[in-house]
Amino acid sequence: MKSLAVLFCSIMLLAASLVCPDIVRAESGANLTDFFAPLTAKVIMPVEKGVLIDKGAADGLAPGDILALVKTEKEIRNPRTGEVVDTLTDYAGFLVADRVKANLSYCRVVGRTGSVKEGSSARRFENVPIFFEDASGDGFPVFQALRKKLPHLLWQDYRVGSSPLTADGPALQIRYEDGSLTVVNRNKQILFVQRQVLPAPAAPVVAGRPVSAPVVAPSVAAPSVAVAEGRQPSWQAERIALDEQGAIAAVRAGDLDGDGRSDVLVGFDHALLVGHLENGKFREVSRTVFSADPQLINLSLFDLDGDGRLEVIASLLEEDRADARVYRFADGRLTRIAGAPMLLSIYQPAQGKAVVIGLDSTELMNRKPQFYTVTLANGQLLRTPCSLTGPDQPYGVVGFTDGDGASWLALLSPSGRIQVRNGDGEVRWESSDRFGGSTRGIQVAQPGRQNPDDFKMYFFRSRLLRTVRGTLLVSRHDDPGVFGNNPSYRKGTMVELAWNGASLDEIDRSRPLGGMVVDFDPLDQSGDGSRLLVAVLYREPGFFQKAVSGLVVLSRH
Repeated sequence: MKSLAVLFCSIMLLAASLVCPDIVRAESGANLTDFFAPLTAKVIMPVEKGVLIDKGAADGLAPGDILALVKTEKEIRNPRTGEVVDTLTDYAGFLVADRVKANLSYCRVVGRTGSVKEGSSARRFENVPIFFEDASGDGFPVFQALRKKLPHLLWQDYRVGSSPLTADGPALQIRYEDGSLTVVNRNKQILFVQRQVLPAPAAPVVAGRPVSAPVVAPSVAAPSVAVAEGRQPSWQAERIALDEQGAIAAVRAGDLDGDGRSDVLVGFDHALLVGHLENGKFREVSRTVFSADPQLINLSLFDLDGDGRLEVIASLLEEDRADARVYRFADGRLTRIAGAPMLLSIYQPAQGKAVVIGLDSTELMNRKPQFYTVTLANGQLLRTPCSLTGPDQPYGVVGFTDGDGASWLALLSPSGRIQVRNGDGEVRWESSDRFGGSTRGIQVAQPGRQNPDDFKMYFFRSRLLRTVRGTLLVSRHDDPGVFGNNPSYRKGTMVELAWNGASLDEIDRSRPLGGMVVDFDPLDQSGDGSRLLVAVLYREPGFFQKAVSGLVVLSRH
């Protein structure tokens, strides 16, 4: 009887395919948010080279729709309230609707899904890479509005001009041109057309949600920068070639020898280079080669001894041994003047001066380590135990104040989400979007935990930077999975954010820089973010796709 049922369903679907077009076109009044509305289907039974699902045209399903097969799901709860705040979903592969009837559909299976069982769940358009192609050059506000309205989609990079889909497996492209939005798949089939786009928002908002009780928005002083109201990005990019082989790990800029000229430090795992930017090139002045085979965890510039000159602090890690090396630049070369078995990084609180925070080598694997403030005197690094108010670790954390003088902390979670905490350390807002790009850090597993945010992870590079205006600078990627040994080298951008008292608004964004942003630093002393030096990893063409390092100078008009 089961084989007869399968045969009957197959015949009915074949008949339906004669009247169902392969290319779906929406009417001019249709809305893209309705097209991408969430839809969950159940697998009725496997059939030859595919499956039957219990959703069809009556439910809004159409030929070409892509559904993600759900493998496992795990609820994520607020540990204090027990409230379910999100769901961690693991996907097994994809289904593509080929023949659609009123109340059921035949879908072919795409990718390595294993055996698909009856009753398995499949969700339309979830976990499907969505690329936004802006043919007109003025569609960035529309892109921002769509991301806000459709947070369940797997948004990729924003592109200006025409470019093919680059994702492996199923993917969709939304093309904006002359006021219209068109959705196409990788076979260039048109799935949807919207003739009248959504109005651009006055101030693009980073997708996010309150985590605890909603914050009563204080009177916040308006940022002294223009809000992105459909204008082009104000940063202009200049690429700087690097001849050095290997993957760039860090970059810093500052006047190291007091001659009034900005020196540029470029860090690799094997060496630290000092030089200058001249005529679109990096001219090397000094090279310090690291012995053995360490990993450069962090590079900082700070006046450790209070003499008015910047010291260079390189924090290295070899297996489980930490090594902080302090250098002074004079007469065209770096000279090592101090060191300690620690990892050091600069911590900027909401109010007061920045300090250098240290973590002892013996505390690396401790889930509740002791942190120290570190200074330099008589060639020795002096450390004083300290406790942190707000964050549980000082790396990837930046403090700022609002218009009423209230203190806030912005920090990046291990999964790349930005959290905003009040002065007591309570999380008041968390982004749905993901940011950051550092591949440097230490992960300490906590027993019985599987969710990435349950791991204790220390990022030793501050990937959030506060400007003198109180805005925040951070990098962003179309693929957040950049922590670890296999970064994706996707196209990163630099983003500027401002706190409005309840959430972070995006007020500026650079164009895609062509690679993964691994680090950045101000290139001038103004501190307003008008000139940034950005370290980028590009992917070399070819089978092995090795990393190629480069620098980008971003300058505002």
